[in-house]
Amino acid sequence: MIAKLHIPAPPLDRFVESFFYYTGFQPEHAVDRFIPDGNVYMIFDLTDQPKYIYDNHTLKEIQSCKRVWFSGFRTEPITIPSGAESEMIVVNFHKGKAFPFLLLPVGEVTNCDQTFKLWNLTTGQCTLTFHGFDDVIYTTRFLSEHEFFLGTAQGRLFYYNFHPHLPGT
Repeated sequence: MIAKLHIPAPPLDRFVESFFYYTGFQPEHAVDRFIPDGNVYMIFDLTDQPKYIYDNHTLKEIQSCKRVWFSGFRTEPITIPSGAESEMIVVNFHKGKAFPFLLLPVGEVTNCDQTFKLWNLTTGQCTLTFHGFDDVIYTTRFLSEHEFFLGTAQGRLFYYNFHPHLPGT
């Protein structure tokens, strides 16, 4: 298994607590149940297989998520796959700091998992634009599954690489 935790540098650290990358995880169980923790996550699934959210009581599939999605603030547990056969980057936002990425009040995504069709499948690139503090506009351009640029309207550009095979990332 490969697992890497990355704490972003400024300015992204104002919004994002951490990035977590993993692949090769082979748990013995099929599903995990998480209790509410007050966090909002953005998940980048680097595989082509959809991931499912299950009913907490019957374990029937109730929602499919694919490629990129936000997992909103929760008031009840969520039951999801254990992570077997997965390769993901999970963005863990600081509490209350996901708004610039969502452009929605967090209350509107409570107990919600919203899939976004952000990837341009022709070029394999993804672009997000969001508003930050002090009306700074950030643009995130994903160059691949493991690297992206974060640019500001003021002309500053930051490069992030989460390639699992590079030391120090």
